[in-house]
Amino acid sequence: MRRYDVDRMAEAKYRDCVQQIVDRLKSLPGDVWPRFASQVQAGTASLPEEAEQACLEVIRSCSEPDLKLLWIGSDAPWKQNDEDPGSRSDWEEGALQELRERLQYAAGESALDEDAQAEPRGDE
Repeated sequence: MRRYDVDRMAEAKYRDCVQQIVDRLKSLPGDVWPRFASQVQAGTASLPEEAEQACLEVIRSCSEPDLKLLWIGSDAPWKQNDEDPGSRSDWEEGALQELRERLQYAAGESALDEDAQAEPRGDE
């Protein structure tokens, strides 16, 4: 399989994982997702406990092939030397860090999208 194909598959898997977490956070009482998204946009966010737990659960539920795929699509430190850490816990660590970053990015984009929808544009 070509590197491009593997990268595309990893990207799709991360999108699915992030969407699972966003859906879970949106379903929680207390406006966890909107509050987190607003904090990210304001530059004051840290990952809420509920989001951290959801990230852990998603990563730990991955099969070994899916976890390896996520690791390949991450910026894990071992990748700089083209080394495979060879253990599930190291794959989880690399994939978990990437998932956290992608979740924060999604929160920032969500906050921006919601603001854009709230403000009418001049051509409307």
